[in-house]
Parts: sequence; structure tokens; C-alpha cells
Amino acid sequence: MISIQYKEIGRFTIPCITELMLFSMISVVNLIMVGRLGPQAISAVGLTSQPINISLAVFQSFNIGATALIARYVGAKNYIKAKSVIIQTLQISILMGVTLTIPVFVFARQIVLFMGANKDSIEGATIYMKFMAIGILFQIIPLAISSLFRGAGDSKNPMIINIVANLINVILGYLLIFGNLGFPRLGILGAGIAATSAKVVQTVIAIILLFVTKLDIRLDQNISLGFDKKIIGKIINIGSASAAEQIILRVGFFLYTKTIANLGTIAFAAHQVCLNISNLSTNFGHALGMASTSFTGRLLGAKEKKLTIEYIVKLILIGLGISGIISLFFLFKGQAIASFYTDDTDVIELLVPVIIILAIINPAQNSLLVLSGALKGAGETRWPLLTSLIGLIFIRLPLVYLFIKVFNLGLYGAWIATVIEKYISLIILRFAFRKGKWRDREII
Repeated sequence: MISIQYKEIGRFTIPCITELMLFSMISVVNLIMVGRLGPQAISAVGLTSQPINISLAVFQSFNIGATALIARYVGAKNYIKAKSVIIQTLQISILMGVTLTIPVFVFARQIVLFMGANKDSIEGATIYMKFMAIGILFQIIPLAISSLFRGAGDSKNPMIINIVANLINVILGYLLIFGNLGFPRLGILGAGIAATSAKVVQTVIAIILLFVTKLDIRLDQNISLGFDKKIIGKIINIGSASAAEQIILRVGFFLYTKTIANLGTIAFAAHQVCLNISNLSTNFGHALGMASTSFTGRLLGAKEKKLTIEYIVKLILIGLGISGIISLFFLFKGQAIASFYTDDTDVIELLVPVIIILAIINPAQNSLLVLSGALKGAGETRWPLLTSLIGLIFIRLPLVYLFIKVFNLGLYGAWIATVIEKYISLIILRFAFRKGKWRDREII
């Protein structure tokens, strides 16, 4: 008989998994559509991802602090304070969104050139980057609202927010990239318009849901605006280590991506497809990580420390079971997966061995997501920071340089370095979890 804990985990994670899987499938469709424009188009889109992620790094850390805080207040049934967290988060999101959009838009061309764009992808990457810059504000707001809902224990509203927006993205992409059903054929420009339009719709839906949700954190017309220094201070206190972690991650991935971009358009196109496959394969881990953050924050808020451990252990076991199935699929169906993404034989030849490497990475990655989510839900963000610093900066990047520049392993060397980094990071984070000090951290 399935325990109550597993049922509660299922109720929370199934909407998360549905949301993430659909998002990834739509990303696959978008990549396939862009891929039909050629490797240059894939590279153009790929070159924009890391700069945009870097620009969002500080905001994402603020988001982690807000999520941990609202989870604690909901667990303690202090809904007035929980609503205050929502208002402060929205105000900061708007301010940061405007601040980030302007420089990314103005310096779009310089950014893609710095990323190592080749002559055949500079123009397309610049166009796409400008649309991504416009979309930053409309990406930040729904991301914040979705995180707040999950912190409060609701994963269904975030699912609605993201599913609707991503369906709009793929429909507009189909119409505008290729000029179907009488629409103009805009190529990479059409992909940018589709993505940005979807983000605008996503923002509108997210804000509406805050006022109509049945949760006790529902907002009304009598909300009081203005900055609350105490709430903001608590969010920053929790999120400051995550800010450093995110900057390290984004700068590290930026350097990682730049190194791979220098391998050429074909290798970088193959890398982008591998990243897409990797993101798809870790969706279950991300969903379990979201559950880990929410359950940890709410249970600690309710003073249920022993129950918190029980939930986290179950989440890890579920993640390992799912990882085993996915890894076996990668091992035996690598050629079919690669051919599904592209018909370019050079790209496929590079892809198949990397998909096998992904099968090795997946179990460690999913376990990392659950453990990191638990620590962040408790407000303990220092250990994830240390793990990212050691893993990415002191392990992966030096190994990437060694494997590519010294041993001439090319794209394979970059992904082998990732395997080593993930398992060492898992050892570090597991040590922090077993110490148990995160259970006693007071954040409210």
C-alpha cells in the first residue's frame, strides 16, 4: 500500500513533471524547427542562452530566498507575512527586470561576439538576443510567481502558467519561422517574436492567478505597496549565498560554453542538442527538487524535523529509480534520439557518444537536485554555493581545458569533465546533508 507521504509527493510532483516535460518537449520542437534552418541557426539561438542566464543570476537567488521564506510562513500558518513576501518579491522583480533588459538589448551584438559567435551566426544571434532582452522582464515576473506558489505548496498554478505560455510559443514559432498558414517566413526573427510574445502572455496569466487562487495567500485589491525592509532583509539573507552560487554557475557555464563554441559550428550545434536532451532527462530531478524545497520549508515551519528527513529520503529514492530507467533508454537508443533532433550526419556522429555519457550523469544530477532543493528550502544556501564553486570552477573548467586543449578530446572531453564534476559535487552535498545542521536554521 502506498504511504500518505508518497501520495503527497505525487500530488506535488506530477504537475511539476507535467509542466517540465511539456516545456522540454516544446523546447525540442522549437529546436527541431530552428534546426531545419541549419546549424548556424541552432548556434545563433544557443549563443544567447548563457548571457541571458547570467543576467538572471542575481534575480534567481532572490527568488530562492523568497521561496524558502514563504514556505516557512505557510508551514507556520502566518499568511499575513506570506502575502507580504509576495508583494515584496513582485516589486523587486519588476525593478530588476527593467534594470537587466536595457543593457542586454543595447549591447546584444557585443555580447554574442564575446560569446565566440562565428561569422555565419553573428547576425542571427544578435537579432535573437535583442528579443530575449525584451523578454527578460516578462520572464522574471512569472518565474517569481511560480516559485512563490510552489513554496506555498501549490504546483498546479505554475503548471498552468507555463503550459499555456509554451503552447503559444510553439504555435507562433510554427507560423512565423517557416511562414505557415499565410504568415510571413521570418526564420530566426520569427523564433524571437514567438518566444517574447509567449512570455508576455505568461506574465499576465501569472498575475491574474495570484488574485484568484484558493490558497490562503491570495491577494486582493487592498494590497499595500511599498518596500518592507525587514522582509527584503530576510530574503537577501537567505539568497545572498545563492546569488554568489548563481553567478559562479552562470560565469562557469559561460566559460564552458565559450570553450565549446570555439570548437566550431558543428560541434557547438551538437552540444546544444545534448544540452536539450540533458534538460529533458533531468526534468524528473528538477520536479523532485522543487518538491524537496517546498516540503522542507513547510515541514520545518511546522516544526516537523523528523518528517522532513523522511520526505527527502523518499524523494531521493524516487529520483534514483527514474534515473535508472532514463539511463538505460539513453544507452540503447542513442542513435534514434540523435536522428530525431537533426538529419545532419556530422552532428549525429558527435551526438551518439555524448548521449551515452548523459546516461552516466543522470543519476548523480537528479540526486544533487533533491539534496540542493532540501538545503535551500531550509534556508541553508552556503553548502550549495561551496559545491558549485568547487565542482564547476575548480573541477569541471580545468578538466575541460585539459581534455580539449591537451588531450584533443573535443566535445567528448567537455562532457567527460562534467561526469567527474557531478559525482564529486554529489559527495560534497551528501556530506552537508548528513551533518544535519540545516534542520536547526531559523529564518523567520
